[in-house]
Amino acid sequence: MKVIITKECQYGNIGEIKEVKSGFALNFLLPQQLVEKATDKSIAFWQSRKEVQAKVVAKKAVAKDKLIEQIRNKVVKISAKANESDILYAAIHEKELRVAIENQLGLDLGNYKIKLLSNIKKLGNQEAKININSEIVDIKINITKGDDQN
Repeated sequence: MKVIITKECQYGNIGEIKEVKSGFALNFLLPQQLVEKATDKSIAFWQSRKEVQAKVVAKKAVAKDKLIEQIRNKVVKISAKANESDILYAAIHEKELRVAIENQLGLDLGNYKIKLLSNIKKLGNQEAKININSEIVDIKINITKGDDQN
């Protein structure tokens, strides 16, 4: 029996057409709603769905590349508390960097994951590498002493 896999499972990926024994399909896969019978209509539906998904993935990749080019080698200013030795009381975190990028560069980072590849714990000009959805981007960060120092 030909079936189309409709949910992620160990038997295949979503949208794949598989040939399985009819008893296995009727007694296990269909009741679990892991597959549906492969008819001409269902095959056409899943193929069109794959095409739409491919277009969405391509659009997201283009948007990510555009965002990365807008961030690459830009300077972001962040003020933080530091002691007399110019060492920060608290390291700069991804959340602070995200807010600074969004506010100063006017970009919307949306659901992109940002991960600093090294800790930032000193005042002054720092170069940081950030990971945006598995793409490494260099950004310059100018850390200044905050106004609320004692």
